[in-house]
Amino acid sequence: AEARRSGKSRLSLYLDMIKSRHRFGATTTDYLEFGFSMQDDSLKSEYITSHMLTALKPAVNGKESPLEDKWVAYQRLRAFYKRDCVSLTESSEEEIQDFLGRHPVFFAKDVTGRCGHQVVYIEQERQEPGVANHLRDSGLTMLEEAIVQHPDVARFSVHSVNTLRIVTFANDSGDLVFLPPVMRVSSDTSRTDNHYGLFLLLLDDDGIVRSDGYFQPYPGTKYGYDLLVPEHPLTGFSPKGSRVPYFKEALDQISKMAKLIPELKMIGWDIAMTPEGPDLVEFNDDPGIDLHQNYYFADIYGKPHAGIRRLAEHVFGVVFQPDLSIRQAKVDATSSDVL
Repeated sequence: AEARRSGKSRLSLYLDMIKSRHRFGATTTDYLEFGFSMQDDSLKSEYITSHMLTALKPAVNGKESPLEDKWVAYQRLRAFYKRDCVSLTESSEEEIQDFLGRHPVFFAKDVTGRCGHQVVYIEQERQEPGVANHLRDSGLTMLEEAIVQHPDVARFSVHSVNTLRIVTFANDSGDLVFLPPVMRVSSDTSRTDNHYGLFLLLLDDDGIVRSDGYFQPYPGTKYGYDLLVPEHPLTGFSPKGSRVPYFKEALDQISKMAKLIPELKMIGWDIAMTPEGPDLVEFNDDPGIDLHQNYYFADIYGKPHAGIRRLAEHVFGVVFQPDLSIRQAKVDATSSDVL
């Protein structure tokens, strides 16, 4: 697919991927997401690759944060979770049993899980005895009421809760910069929107889908290895031109939440859209930012590239070195220089 998309031979792509990894720290996912096969080296240097991100995170957020624990994070921003949550290690037995009695359908999570791992969807016709102990023994100690999403968002995929992924950068004064927004959608029957085969919707600043779905499907599907497809592979829904409801409200909510955790300068926010408004699914201090530098954002925003390296250097007051490490230094960059 990359050979078709770029018009280059497989050998030249293979050699370019090796060079991009050594020179820019680009993984295979980075190479595809950023469209490196169609860009010269001067533009490739504008991106923050996965290997550069490993240096950026501890420089701006520190090496460890207690907020990496989902229950601790929930306690900090509890007012923005519009659903019931309990902890099998911190909540009282009465609270746990009350939750199980009222919610036959719920999610159980490992509070240290990442990237959608250790998240289990549970549906009970009746309350099973010992379910709390079983989940506790399995390390799934945070229980969350299942989210009912807005019908305009549910049509993207009826199986998962489709989430708005927003990453924010904050400077020392607390001023926020929002990276280009992405709607993450399950491409199959998975109950989570964070797994291989993800169907990504690239949005503009008004929350409108401005391209076909960005999709890296499983081999053997009818789409083969195509990256942009006009319709969801399971539902057949064509998302281009759709507006995400409560988008501006979600951005306002993120601005309020960011002020409550000023110690984190770079945050990935996952927001669900319910019929009543945005609901915080979770946030994390080590977000991937490959999605927000997708090659096709350049067309959406009318820019020559979608790289955010200079934006990060400007906001955080850092400079990426040739060896992809970071040094602290104020740089001369303006918002007009970046996406």
